[in-house]
Amino acid sequence: MYLRITKRRNADGTEVQYYQLAENVWDPARGYAVAKVVYNFGRADELDRDEQRRLASSILRVVGDSTVAGNAAGAVTIRDAWPYGTVWVVEQIWKQLDVESILRRHGGTHKTTTVTHFVRAIFAMVANRTHAPYSKLHCWEQWLRDDVFLPEADDLDLHHLYLGMDFLEEHKAEVEKAVYFAMADLMKADVDLIFYDTTSLHFEIDDEDAWPDGDYPPLRKHGYAKNGRDDVPQIVVGLAVTRDGLPVRSWVFPGNTADVTTVEKVKEDLRG
Repeated sequence: MYLRITKRRNADGTEVQYYQLAENVWDPARGYAVAKVVYNFGRADELDRDEQRRLASSILRVVGDSTVAGNAAGAVTIRDAWPYGTVWVVEQIWKQLDVESILRRHGGTHKTTTVTHFVRAIFAMVANRTHAPYSKLHCWEQWLRDDVFLPEADDLDLHHLYLGMDFLEEHKAEVEKAVYFAMADLMKADVDLIFYDTTSLHFEIDDEDAWPDGDYPPLRKHGYAKNGRDDVPQIVVGLAVTRDGLPVRSWVFPGNTADVTTVEKVKEDLRG
């Protein structure tokens, strides 16, 4: 059990800290320990410091103060250990495939600092998806703050993640192509045969999309649900892989798209 500090950034850019009493509990479904909040103390700047000191003193009176004496003598107490292995492996693959350079080549008219934020945000989301898939909000609010050691993401705001996704979508075809060829060369991939399949992903909403969203057609539509959720709108996701399962390219189609109608689009996009 330990004192946990969480942070929230306000709309005006100021940061607020909260104190919580927490403990790490093993989650067998996820395969790793997750933080469980035992008690919320509230906002750090609104707490009574003297009251906190009295609480700490009362705990020390019960358990003894040998740790305090040990620290005074120069000993080190481990307060927490954050998972780093998964992030480190993802970072090495990211570097070998030179993904950062690929993304920066498409910076266009964006400021250098803006592109840097986008690149860091995209890496953070990739690492999160690899380690413990969460929503972008939870990734920024919880995972990056308390669950992993990724100091280069400390200055990211939530909007960097959302805008980073827009930036990636804008250059998706070029980025996927560059990453694929880098991966194929690195892995000496056998590319004489490509496998393609689709799946459906549903949304927990009642109504399907009625109008286009900018340059995109209405995507969330009722259709044949491969996961059995015919009651809600869905999208169809296509993925092409090599015979060894290495990804080549992906597509997103409206939820009412029949598999057979996507083949010509996929064949055209995969030429060369």
